Amino acid sequence: MTKLCRVATLAYKAEALELQKQLRHIQSQFDMHTGQASSLIQGRRAWIAATSIVDGHLTDLDDNLSARNLEVSAFWRCMNTAEAEDEADDPGAFVAVGCLRAIGTILKSDLVYASEGSSVSCAP
Repeated sequence: MTKLCRVATLAYKAEALELQKQLRHIQSQFDMHTGQASSLIQGRRAWIAATSIVDGHLTDLDDNLSARNLEVSAFWRCMNTAEAEDEADDPGAFVAVGCLRAIGTILKSDLVYASEGSSVSCAP
């Protein structure tokens, strides 16, 4: 009977060793998958942050282009008025250009304040 117990004990030890090998293999796979998941999550967060930054830059560019379009429109209106009046200066058009430049400066400063977390109201 002791011989039978020794054989059974050896069989259980061999089975325990095999199960430990399987457990180590499964743990290493789990660690590998955890690392991959972490990398994917960090990549997604970085992508979202980059997208947000790009969206902000595009908004700033759109605002700047809108202000410039107003300035250019006023400039050409001024030039057309001057040509129509035989080179006579139109003070109203020059004032309009000056006002639009001032508005453009205000819009730019508002964008700076907004990017710093402040807000400026443009309401009259």
